[in-house]
Amino acid sequence: MLRFLVILLSSLVMVGAVLLAVRIWGLSKPIQTYDSDFFRTEQKLSWVVPVSLQDRQEGKFKQLLSQRLFKDMGGPEAASRIIWLVDIAAEKPEALELSWLKEFLEVTKPSRVIFRVLVNFPNIDLKLNDLVAKEDEHRVMIQSSYDVILRSIKNLRPQLVYGSSPADETKLHFYNELRILPAVPLLADVYWAQLSPAKGVFLRPEIPVEIRRRKKKFFLGPVIDKESYAKALSFGPDAIVFDSFQSASQTLDSITLD
Repeated sequence: MLRFLVILLSSLVMVGAVLLAVRIWGLSKPIQTYDSDFFRTEQKLSWVVPVSLQDRQEGKFKQLLSQRLFKDMGGPEAASRIIWLVDIAAEKPEALELSWLKEFLEVTKPSRVIFRVLVNFPNIDLKLNDLVAKEDEHRVMIQSSYDVILRSIKNLRPQLVYGSSPADETKLHFYNELRILPAVPLLADVYWAQLSPAKGVFLRPEIPVEIRRRKKKFFLGPVIDKESYAKALSFGPDAIVFDSFQSASQTLDSITLD
């Protein structure tokens, strides 16, 4: 019995030593940052506002820009804090409509835009590559549920900004549980975190701290009202992600902005 306890204790000490070594190695790695004009308003909180093809047709994004909220704030300065979020999704490849996005990029200048790719259709990377003109690279970010999409588009357009995937979030939580968070590989420029629990896992405060240490950006959502907006603010994100155009309009119009 004593021999078993000695072996067990020795094993635990060895595992602890290995984890500590991994943590120290992670902390010693050089921090590489991508300096992009996409983060030109980094000193102030940005708002990520979803917009759809229907919203564009109804001119809703123009309504948001002209609301009392922005008039009170001085107009263009507050509007520059908006980042439009467009979901790239369809049930079938032939149903995917992207042609309107070129016009959308033109109409919303100089606002920033996030394309969130929710499908893994053939040649989706090539289509998005053709969609973004070189002069718009500084104001476009790509986020996706698929790592393969992010890697593929990044190989084509390394100048764009890229958000993390759900797989990245899983890795961050796993490494955090092992207390080796500094060693987690994260190629994304922006950590896209879930405010509500994903699969029962709540955002741990250690993760935003690690993202800051790496000089990366931290987006948090979805926010649906004033209460969830206040909760998101408590984590100190660089941008708050709203769940819909309507919730963004109602929430931003009812709060005191800083």
